[in-house]
Amino acid sequence: MTLAGCGAAEDAGVREFEQALEAELGDDADVAIDPDEDSISLDDDRGSFTSGVDLDIPDWIDPALAHPDDLSIDTLIAIDGITSARGTTSLGVEELAAFYLAAVTELSWTVDSSILTPPDFFQLLTTDDAGHQFDIEFVQGKLGFVIGRNRPET
Repeated sequence: MTLAGCGAAEDAGVREFEQALEAELGDDADVAIDPDEDSISLDDDRGSFTSGVDLDIPDWIDPALAHPDDLSIDTLIAIDGITSARGTTSLGVEELAAFYLAAVTELSWTVDSSILTPPDFFQLLTTDDAGHQFDIEFVQGKLGFVIGRNRPET
């Protein structure tokens, strides 16, 4: 979504669009559009969703974890205790799997499970040194980071 314009007219248009979305979604919905960041966020009692262009890496992702230089986060979702960030990079699935395996090994995180199915899937389930589960995956052309998901018993 891109909203273009200038000054007060742009601000009024953004506020009008936010109010229309909030009315459609119900009383508990909060919509925020940031034309400067090219993003839209929706929050309600079910969770939150943000979509944008090159969003900041969320603070729940350990800042010590290395990422590809061209990683661009475009979606953030939090629902039912599961939080995820999705984005893009030019690296292929095998390069990403090797990159993140090296990155978590460098941090001395535990690799709980690793799956690589070229050319379009990998999943790396890890536990950080504080005991928090952190999953990294490449699914449907998107690189994802997930916390709070129930894992199958091993």
